[in-house]
Amino acid sequence: MRVVTWNLERKNPVRGLGRSAVERLMEWQPDVAVVTESRVTMPPADGRWWWSTEPTEGRFDVDERKVGVWAREPAELVDPGPDGPDASRIVVIRLADSGVFVVAVCIPWHFAGVRAGTDRLWGQHLEFLGRLGPLLGRLDGPVVVAGDVNQRAPRSARGARKPAAALMEALDGFRVVTSGVLDGVERVGIDHIAVSSGIEARAVWGWPASDGERRHSDHDGAGAELVIG
Repeated sequence: MRVVTWNLERKNPVRGLGRSAVERLMEWQPDVAVVTESRVTMPPADGRWWWSTEPTEGRFDVDERKVGVWAREPAELVDPGPDGPDASRIVVIRLADSGVFVVAVCIPWHFAGVRAGTDRLWGQHLEFLGRLGPLLGRLDGPVVVAGDVNQRAPRSARGARKPAAALMEALDGFRVVTSGVLDGVERVGIDHIAVSSGIEARAVWGWPASDGERRHSDHDGAGAELVIG
């Protein structure tokens, strides 16, 4: 199963840089694609998209969503429940053929809510992770977590220790297969793919924010070829 993830930086997916970014993403011929900071107005494609609820704070166009997941095979939407993370930042589906749960996330960045005076530094990030771990523990089957985690993995020398520890706690029993500098890019990324036990990564790669001529995002993308045990 090939999984890819990329933050599209709110670009319009049907024209200009946004359209070419989507084309770059889908050139990897994924079975599952997770996009963050994107829009529901995606160009037609085989398979189906599922989207998070509308963003709960900030100014956004009506078609913008924090996270979406596309699957080639049939799947069903899974309700994360009232105790799950913010529904505007997570989508959970279960693939019909393989039984794999895909948890698509856009974890709040460290300044979320700070400028508005509604939260402290890392506050929303830590709250999300505190709810993510129990949700992952409730999913009965193989699980793939993918999306924008807004942390480098592994933590950089100057990275915040408490959020890094909270991420590892939320992903207890999982392996971040996109950890480190991936083939195809020159830096550690913050868009990641993590897998539960029994799932192996046959290949892992990244691609840069720019194609050499056009800057499509402020994030590098990440992909993995997974084998379900």
